[in-house]
Order: sequence, then C-alpha cells, then structure tokens
Amino acid sequence: MNPVDLARREIGRALAGVRTAFRGVVSNFRHRGPEPILIQGTGLAGEPLQDMEMYQQVGFVSGPPAGTKKILLPLGGRTVHTVIIATEFGQYRVEVAPGEVALYHASEPDCWIHLKAGRVIAARCARYEVVADEEVKFVTQNFKVEAAAGASVTTPTLTTSHDLKVGGDATIRDSQDNRYTLGEFVEKYNRHDHVEHDAGGPTDPPATEDQIT
Repeated sequence: MNPVDLARREIGRALAGVRTAFRGVVSNFRHRGPEPILIQGTGLAGEPLQDMEMYQQVGFVSGPPAGTKKILLPLGGRTVHTVIIATEFGQYRVEVAPGEVALYHASEPDCWIHLKAGRVIAARCARYEVVADEEVKFVTQNFKVEAAAGASVTTPTLTTSHDLKVGGDATIRDSQDNRYTLGEFVEKYNRHDHVEHDAGGPTDPPATEDQIT
C-alpha cells in the first residue's frame, strides 16, 4: 500500500470514531438551579439520550415541550459529551415579516409578543400581569383603555393634573358609606341646610347658579 492510501485509511479510521452533529427529539427536561437544563429524549433512529445539557442565550430560558426537535453536538466527537445547541417546536409559531421578531408560547395558542414593522409592539394573552416594586410610567401622546366588562383601580388616591371628563354618571360614597350618583349628590348638597350658631334657626340652602347671576 502506498503512503497516500495508507494515510487515507488511517484518517478514515480516526474519523469513523468521531461523531458529528445530529438530530433528535425531546421527551422531557428538568431544571437544576443555575446549571444548564438537562434534556431527555432520543436520536432520530430511536437512540436513547439522557441528561443532555441544553445551552440557551443569556437572559432567555425556554422549557421545550415533548416532541420538540433538537440539534445535538457531540463535543470532541463523543456522544457522552453531547450538548443541545438548538431546538424547534413550531406548532404555534408566529408568522413574521423580514426584520420582525416574535416571542411565543410553545404549547398554548394565542400567547405571544410580536415586534412588528412600523415600530408596533403587539401582544396577545389571556391575562397580563405586571409587578413593579416602585413605579410604572407611560410617556405618550394618547393613552387608551378599552375594557368591555369594566375597569377598576385600587388605590388610596387617584390624581389627575387636569380636567376629568365622565361620559356617563359617577357614583360617590360619603363618610357614612352611603352611595350616590354625582347628580344625586349635587342635588342633596343643593338642598342641605344646618342650624345657625347665632340665631339658632336653619340656614338657607346654597344659592343656585340662577340666584348667583
């Protein structure tokens, strides 16, 4: 055998023992604190693969549901040192246009955040919760809320720097826990009187707008 053929044979033998990247399917996973998530699953040929480390970008974490496709990379060409470098589960993937970005729930529909063209951020979910320890601040030209069933604010004080406009009536609760519409409250105020301190008789009710003018 000439030296070239001998070299080729030896290189072939060496490469035969080096495993390259391959595909697989996720069956389960488990967290382990600050360390990478461990994945259980199989290779495409049904080869069982247990406790494969899944590496993700810093600041992002996802829990791949069963059936997720994965790309595995054997470090040093050895299966025992295999890590997962990519995963894909597109059942509820959001369709994006060039330049757009989306974050979506892998196993539930209609749960996503979409950075769309035109500087639009769209989001959809069943319940949206924000917990801010100090402050939530919006700076914008217009702020709109559309709540079909109602809206509530639980706070000691609600302050507005300018006018408050109400399209319908407003309900007011007094110190005795009596509730009035704004119209009823104004009428009650306009009819009220009290005992004079000097003469002892009742005072006249407050002057109406017609009496003032």
